Amino acid sequence: MDKAPIQSAPLADIKRLPIIDYDAHPAYGKAFPKPTLKMRVKALMTLAPWMGFVLGKRLAKMDRIPALPSYSGHISGGLLGRFRALPKYLPYILNGYKQDLVGLFSASQHSKIDPKFKSQADEFVETGFLVGDLEENELEHLQQLVAKPIADLRKSRAEATERTFVGNTRFFNTGDDKELFDAMNTYMEKHGMLAAAGAYIGRPVKVTHLLIQINDPNDKYFHGNFVDVNLPDSPCKYMHVDKSYDMVKCVVYLNQVGMDNGAFSFVLGSQKVRPLGFEGVLRRAVDRAGLSGSKPEIRRMFMALPKFLRKKCTFGLDLLEGTPDCDAMLKSELYLTSEMGNIGLFANNGVHRGGLTKTGERIVFFATIA
Repeated sequence: MDKAPIQSAPLADIKRLPIIDYDAHPAYGKAFPKPTLKMRVKALMTLAPWMGFVLGKRLAKMDRIPALPSYSGHISGGLLGRFRALPKYLPYILNGYKQDLVGLFSASQHSKIDPKFKSQADEFVETGFLVGDLEENELEHLQQLVAKPIADLRKSRAEATERTFVGNTRFFNTGDDKELFDAMNTYMEKHGMLAAAGAYIGRPVKVTHLLIQINDPNDKYFHGNFVDVNLPDSPCKYMHVDKSYDMVKCVVYLNQVGMDNGAFSFVLGSQKVRPLGFEGVLRRAVDRAGLSGSKPEIRRMFMALPKFLRKKCTFGLDLLEGTPDCDAMLKSELYLTSEMGNIGLFANNGVHRGGLTKTGERIVFFATIA
């Protein structure tokens, strides 16, 4: 099938991620009384250990580590569970430092790119987003490999009493799903995605994690964020930057996806203002600490933080319609539909969203490339 021309949007004219005045926000400062000293202390105690965790995770280069043969999803057990798992990741942590040391004495990754992929790499570095297209036989191969996991995921979703983000996903590992990882690495290399990702990150990369995700209109957790204060959802709802470092991601459509069934979107150029330094640690820690949600009790706890600590990775739901930050995000948002292609490589520290289905369903792969 002939593909539609890839639509474009202007690069985002932004100097920073949104800094929201939560004191004046109708779902935050205007919705709750002034926090007590006890609540302020509790909020800080909730956030502080996650600040340490995010910083430690960054220093240990944990986001480069591939899915281990026994991997079945995010580590449970909060901070304690993560510390218990640390010893098995130690060889990979050391390898990350070795990789960086070798990189100091070798040519830049950008200079090693196959010339046929240079224009793709340049586009990705500039915009943070790259559209591609698997061939029909390649897509069919992937669909065959995940037919049973998709069926299992459908069954578990049908049996769930409440839809959740994690409940809509199924993770893979190299022990049980080696053929799938091999296929994805082969196809991502063939279509220039690994070359573009390597140019952006600055080192050789591969597919390290895979998951499938199904979305449909019954995913209520996306909607009605502030019904308790009768505030409509923001046109920027679910816009976010990821909590990870040192990676990019790729979305692969396994069915036909359009504007009404959850098309993925990216704010072009937003990766250039990715949160680094203290702000980067803070935004990631707030989300990991569970302080970025929209439930009233979570918002109230978030408001107990000092003003300078009120920043999130998942900020889109808080952007009020018609404000400059909201308008800037929408102006540079590019949607990927199946008419354009079935692969979207994106810098996940740029602003993105997807899965907001109005009709039908969306079935996708998400591949981590690190």
